Amino acid sequence: RIEQSEIADNCQIGPFAHLRPESKLADDVKIGSFVEIKKSTLAKGAKANHLAYVGDASVGERVIIGAGAITCNYDGKNKHQTIIEEDAFNAIESYSLNENGQIDTTFSFNKGSFDGEKKSYNPTGYVVDKKTNAIWGMQFIWPFKADYRIIYLSDDYSITIIGRNKRDYVWLMAREPIIPEQHYDSLIEFIGEQGYDIQKINKVPQKG
Repeated sequence: RIEQSEIADNCQIGPFAHLRPESKLADDVKIGSFVEIKKSTLAKGAKANHLAYVGDASVGERVIIGAGAITCNYDGKNKHQTIIEEDAFNAIESYSLNENGQIDTTFSFNKGSFDGEKKSYNPTGYVVDKKTNAIWGMQFIWPFKADYRIIYLSDDYSITIIGRNKRDYVWLMAREPIIPEQHYDSLIEFIGEQGYDIQKINKVPQKG
């Protein structure tokens, strides 16, 4: 079902999908089965897999929305726009543990190039498994917490891998901007052994 929406060239829309008013699909966008899009813009090559809900969102080029994912943008008083972006350069994530046990997180990057616009997000982390400290809930929009799991941590804490129980997203992060190639390859192999599709991994350009 398509209502008052714009669809560009070479888009694919699966059965039982619903495009509600003010939805805009750029070229080569793919919408899976039973997906609902409301008042959102999906840039070229973006994908929303089956059973996803994308509402009041701006989705960047080639971004993949995992199956069953939703954008939650109502905080109990106001609606906010959700922005999901690709083409991040020089991405840096920092963490600060508060006295109440919550973890302030800052994710910053340059959009499109090393000299591109500086952007940042500030989700809050909550440790779910107090015994191992390896399972977190990451809150971008109240009251929902996304599943984050530390699946690898080097002995010197210089490298970590964050995954999810659904095996839909994974992040390889290091203190230094460059990981030696042989070590990087072994880490990617480890990620594959955990059940992730390593063909979908994108390396974020970093300045050395």
